[in-house]
Amino acid sequence: MKDWESRNARSWLNDTDSVVSDPTEGGAPSHEGLDESPLVATLSALEASGPAQPRPRPTTSQVPNPTHAARNPASQAAVSRQGQSINRALPNAGTAGRPSLPPAGQSNSFRRSTSHPQMGNLRSRINNGAGSGESSADSGEGVARSSRWQPQGDTNKRRYRASTQGGTARESGQARSLSTRPLAKEIWADPVGLVTTKRAAYNEYTARTTQEREQYLRPPPTDESFPSTGTYLWPYRRQSPLDLLGSKLAPLATVRTEHKVFIQCVATINNIQYLRISSRDCKADLAPVFDGIRRAVQDAKAREISASPTFIFVPPTAQAMRKIVRPEVYQTVVPMRAKDFVLSGDFLSPEERLIWQSDRPGMVAKNQQLFQTTLIAGLKDLEPLKGWMRMRVTFGHVEMRNFQTPFADGQYSFEQFAAMVRSPRQDSVFEKKIGGSETAIKLSEKIVGWPTKFVPANGRTKSLNDVKFKDTAILFIETNTGQGLRLEAEIDRLYEQEQSEFQAGSVRLFIKEKTHKSLNITVVDVERKLDWQLEVITDSEQFEVPSPLYALIKESISVKSKVRKDCHGLEYPEITPSRNSQSEFSIQSIVVRSVIQYKFLDSGFFVELAIFREWLGANTMGDPTMKASVSMFHPEWDTHMESIEHTTRIRDFGTGLTNLFNYQTDWLIPFLDEVAFTQGLLVDVARAIKAEAALKAQVAGDRAVAAAVQAAKDVMAQYGPKA
Repeated sequence: MKDWESRNARSWLNDTDSVVSDPTEGGAPSHEGLDESPLVATLSALEASGPAQPRPRPTTSQVPNPTHAARNPASQAAVSRQGQSINRALPNAGTAGRPSLPPAGQSNSFRRSTSHPQMGNLRSRINNGAGSGESSADSGEGVARSSRWQPQGDTNKRRYRASTQGGTARESGQARSLSTRPLAKEIWADPVGLVTTKRAAYNEYTARTTQEREQYLRPPPTDESFPSTGTYLWPYRRQSPLDLLGSKLAPLATVRTEHKVFIQCVATINNIQYLRISSRDCKADLAPVFDGIRRAVQDAKAREISASPTFIFVPPTAQAMRKIVRPEVYQTVVPMRAKDFVLSGDFLSPEERLIWQSDRPGMVAKNQQLFQTTLIAGLKDLEPLKGWMRMRVTFGHVEMRNFQTPFADGQYSFEQFAAMVRSPRQDSVFEKKIGGSETAIKLSEKIVGWPTKFVPANGRTKSLNDVKFKDTAILFIETNTGQGLRLEAEIDRLYEQEQSEFQAGSVRLFIKEKTHKSLNITVVDVERKLDWQLEVITDSEQFEVPSPLYALIKESISVKSKVRKDCHGLEYPEITPSRNSQSEFSIQSIVVRSVIQYKFLDSGFFVELAIFREWLGANTMGDPTMKASVSMFHPEWDTHMESIEHTTRIRDFGTGLTNLFNYQTDWLIPFLDEVAFTQGLLVDVARAIKAEAALKAQVAGDRAVAAAVQAAKDVMAQYGPKA
């Protein structure tokens, strides 16, 4: 397109002025200058394609003003015949009836038409450029007075100036946006952005490699002969490859694309199933392919593991041992529950105490062997798993949901209690929340008082007193389809000029249905009244968080979030999810978790204290329910249990799990000692809290008694007999 045609088109699209031009000499419209315009040629072709239709009545309000063209019947008839067909070809003909004025000094260059105002203004700006207030045609300079739009009887001078001279810039802009913008979108395509040579080469390379990789995810071509083939015999008779790996063999996608092979499931007549491997490389080494298939099959089998809890009972000491074990808190009606198991009944006789004392070391050794054997066997079964895993030691209490009435009546011995808990029909849960938030605060104070035993978990922090809590927002969400989601976002705090602001950091999404306990070892300690559990959780993290959920968590935590304080003086942001973004899901509860970590100086194990503030629903205006939990782990656990999906990496826990325990062969006893030490600290804290609560209750009772006595004295002094 030529330069003058570009200016012509832009002028036409941006024009909203309404003026009328003079007819040419002799009353006939001139066709000079129109042959070179492709747009006009198109409109002429549309005119010749069919008979002219009556022009629709303009939808805009018109002022009945006679023009020079209207007073010339011959010219008006010729122009109207051409204008009807032209106007019919325009998508936006609402501005019909607004006449056009040619540029000054070029009145004979174009045909004049009152039925197509845009075309008139298009031609009027060929040599003058776009702009309603700059061209001589719009202003009327150099044009005969008779060719201007001269309203008769119209006293609205402002509308007259706006229609003949373009009006103000604001009025011209409003008219331009209302009348010509839809027309521009319908006629002109969006320009294609410029692409650099480097970007174009990268796009070509990406498209080529993607197409090459995706071809191996489809079945091999039937008409192609492959020089290298292999066969992987299926090792399971009761489970086919399609049952374990899916109809598209999705777990083998990484093996197929990285080694550039086709893998197809084949079944013979004798029901012998195998995987056929095909490669276009005549010198292909298929040994890594077989290893990748074997690991993918083991990973699929590991995902099916669902752990049943293994219970280990710590034998009480001879001094604390009694003949009865009973629950302190229980409920015999549905739903049944029993927890807080204690030793009760008579103490052992001197002879029984000696026997128990001599047998106890063997019981402890047997428990340690059972713990080690169960842990090694369970983790070796999970070692081929490619997904994300997490192993933690958590302190809490075992709660039974199904028990017999004699147990609540205090008629079970220690052996009978252990046999009842280990029963396969027994239903029990492990409560990880131990007391209120004061448990974490007091345990933190106790750890800070042991600088020879603990150090900060973060190496950049020098003193135990400088360790701070880290906050995480957790939203438990249920979709319209009933799917449970857990949305977690780290809360970052920025300090600027003595003011702090909150913002959401990394966001993670987990699916409730895909969270499994793959290993569960529960240790019941009746003497200390505090149990602990080692569990391995396999979870499926959604790396791509949907945009509605991502926007929800970002709006809930922002720089505008208010700072709130709990009863311990700890600050945390106010979580305020937007109600407008909750149409496709509902928020079941909101939790703000505050975590503080310390590290054992010698072994390197972490002790993690967490405070949970929970609100039911999406409203966080009220006071939350506060609870605490305490857990232990080693950093090597998280390193070796991270997700290796979509990779060819191999997970290795080492011989006897040495890689998980700081590469030590004799790791069992030191590990159990650290757990027992942390358990002892928690027992001391629980006793201190219980004694403090009892003391407060006693003080409150004494005050109530004193107040009652004083009130009685006042009554006697007022209404009693007077001396």
